[in-house]
Amino acid sequence: MKTKFLGFAAFFMLFFLANNLSAQNVVKVNPIGLAFGSLNGGYETFLTDKTSLYLKGNFYSRGLIGIRYTGFGVGAEYRFYLSDNDRPKGLYAGPIANIGFIGTNSDLIDNYTLITIGGVIGYQWVFSEKFTVEVNIGPAYGIVTGDFGDSDVFGDGIFPTISLLTLGYILQ
Repeated sequence: MKTKFLGFAAFFMLFFLANNLSAQNVVKVNPIGLAFGSLNGGYETFLTDKTSLYLKGNFYSRGLIGIRYTGFGVGAEYRFYLSDNDRPKGLYAGPIANIGFIGTNSDLIDNYTLITIGGVIGYQWVFSEKFTVEVNIGPAYGIVTGDFGDSDVFGDGIFPTISLLTLGYILQ
């Protein structure tokens, strides 16, 4: 229950901030995550004509092999727009950082934390001057820590980070 509350609180905070900033903002959701038990949303605000900050939140709830995983996460991307298009349209690249807190209903695996850092390259399209669609891909290094028997750390490595379809609405 506490995890669900924190996940919803993070989303409300993101949307509240997006409505109160004076710079150009894009509120975003990723509908593909719903198919995998994940609700993803966030906002992007432009800091200059060629840079933006994208803050995002995630809520997870999925079952796998009889174990229920539930949690939330937050992350950020600092984007450098590489094309000469009007913002927010165009090719971008930049660093990313995320942290997720996940709990289970298993006696073997208790709670764990996933921390990732990496980079992405992507493209954002604008339709009807108010709607955006974006895709991105990049490498990330992740560390998983938590309670797993006698060990506190049970994984790290490099893996791809992929966003196939993120839909946005331009606020200003």
